[in-house]
Amino acid sequence: MSMDEPNQNPGGVVLWATDLMWISRISGTASELGIACAVVRDGGQLVDAVKARQPVCVLIDLEAAGKDLVPTLERLKALDGTECRLVAFGSHVAVDVLESARRSGCAPVLSRGELARDLVSLLRQWAQTGLE
Repeated sequence: MSMDEPNQNPGGVVLWATDLMWISRISGTASELGIACAVVRDGGQLVDAVKARQPVCVLIDLEAAGKDLVPTLERLKALDGTECRLVAFGSHVAVDVLESARRSGCAPVLSRGELARDLVSLLRQWAQTGLE
């Protein structure tokens, strides 16, 4: 699913990322599992996609989010009737960034290695359980 089509196929996951490797890996794995995945590249697109799709999960690459993470998450939390799991991932050495994501309401917050290792099982779990 391209980032230009965030309104199609409600549900699934929305991925906020700019790294082509992670975009390919996550969207490809989601597709193989039959899970819709929309890719967005900035906070404004993320908010729009979440409003339109009502995903069960938002995956946030903390490198892509940068300083926009906290204000974007505040905008998401202010949306009426929108609930989804917020999952952040980033470099294991960026301890302050990972902690900021936790404080901002992301759970779980994963290192890139953890996400890579557990991607299939995590996507299956999130798709099956939604917000549980």
